[in-house]
Amino acid sequence: MIDSIKQDSLSETTNPEDYLQNFGLTSLFSYQRAIIEEICVACGVPVTGAGSEAPSRGLILLPTGAGKSICYMLPALVIPGYSLIIYPLNALISDQLQRFRKAGVRVFPLVGGTSKREKLAAISEAADGEVRVLLANPESILDLDIQKALRKSPPRHLVFDEAHTSAEWGLSFRPAYVEVCSFVRELDPRRVSAFTATASPELLPQMAGLIFGNQGYSLYSRSPAKENIAFSAIPSISPEADLVYLAESCLKTPMIIFCRRRRDAEDTARLLASRSSDAAERVKFYHAGLSKEEKQQVENWFMQGGDLILCATCAFGLGVDCAGIRSVVHRGLPPSVEAYVQESGRAGRDGKPCRAVVLFEPSDLAMKFESSRDTRYGTLVKAFLSNKRCRRKSLMSLFSPHEEHAACGICDVCTGSIEFIPRGSDEIVGLVREYSSMLSCKEVSDIVKGYRPEHLGGAAGRSSSFGILGTWDYNWCQEAVGSLLSCGALYRKRLSRRLSAGPSRKNILKEMS
Repeated sequence: MIDSIKQDSLSETTNPEDYLQNFGLTSLFSYQRAIIEEICVACGVPVTGAGSEAPSRGLILLPTGAGKSICYMLPALVIPGYSLIIYPLNALISDQLQRFRKAGVRVFPLVGGTSKREKLAAISEAADGEVRVLLANPESILDLDIQKALRKSPPRHLVFDEAHTSAEWGLSFRPAYVEVCSFVRELDPRRVSAFTATASPELLPQMAGLIFGNQGYSLYSRSPAKENIAFSAIPSISPEADLVYLAESCLKTPMIIFCRRRRDAEDTARLLASRSSDAAERVKFYHAGLSKEEKQQVENWFMQGGDLILCATCAFGLGVDCAGIRSVVHRGLPPSVEAYVQESGRAGRDGKPCRAVVLFEPSDLAMKFESSRDTRYGTLVKAFLSNKRCRRKSLMSLFSPHEEHAACGICDVCTGSIEFIPRGSDEIVGLVREYSSMLSCKEVSDIVKGYRPEHLGGAAGRSSSFGILGTWDYNWCQEAVGSLLSCGALYRKRLSRRLSAGPSRKNILKEMS
């Protein structure tokens, strides 16, 4: 157990690296040491080799997997007084609670599962130096009795983790963030630190203004897109068919498949689990609709690593710290630039090579591009379409547009492995060209699956396209035909149910880029 420190400041200098063994570490990166030094000095702890003054407010942007947690966890061992850390999700609180306890730090969560009497007692013990760290979410801080106790004994160091959510959520569906930020400015701790992995130039001033008010702050920033991630974008006319292909034949595990809706996460998990007798034990889903116990079970299962696939909504994007994820797939376009960088950053936290794949339907991408052409999100959409510019370079320009960024050398653009023609489209469009204006959507689906439409009889069996997508489910074939109609690769003549082939599939996708 870490000895309590009650004095207001320390006279002897401290070397932060003396405390690394508590966290099972042997060294710090230079940027981690710089951030830790700044926090310690601001909280009244002289650090060996550091100056005597430091900013009282700091905004730290570190990419997912860069080790930002240690930057506020380690100072909690040595600064006088206690640290209060605010998280957006209880899953994060649960994860960090275990990490602090493993390090021998007395820590208490001010969230559900504990009574108000216990919470107030913990704040009192923190004021006496017996509890070193309090963990909370915004809503738990709004209790008037909790606020009264915190006013009486304010924390020395207050931390907002995943701080971008204060602006992204607080200004929309989670007003508790706005109220908590106002209360924090009233508390006026010796040091306030805001940590995040993603903050655009547009979001940054909103976030800083909300958390720090009109106070000045230091800014430490590193690239949000990690260098070990190979980004790629794959057009799809049947996402289910392509998800099966990617999961079974293409990508390494452990893998996360991010879906926009809870139903999609469940459906994707059931689809992949149905593919073989042992798949049910290898695939699970995760979203905010699960109970606390169910979430914990899935998290523990996925933390084992190995040949596992998790189909999740954004509820997992800020959740468990799993170092060995090899692949992240987005089923459809991510909702924002920040969400994409955050979620794709789940891959390769161990620094080893990994992949991040966006699986998009051409018609959906074209529609979103047209509706957001001149916006920052439109630039992200265009980055998925481009066959000329490095994916990582495009992402980086969204966070630091005035800097020159080097090509990554590993994305699909840099390696020349970009896919512009969706799987199955050549086969379907080729069939329609062969039988121009003769086949309906159902008949096209029948032939590529390997069924014989009645009016064609044996002629269908002689087509080079007969049964060419026989390994696909029939509904995937139907979905693919509909998608090709939506993007213009196929079309119906007026007042006709029969299909004709449109322009080249490749040209249609190029026109959108």
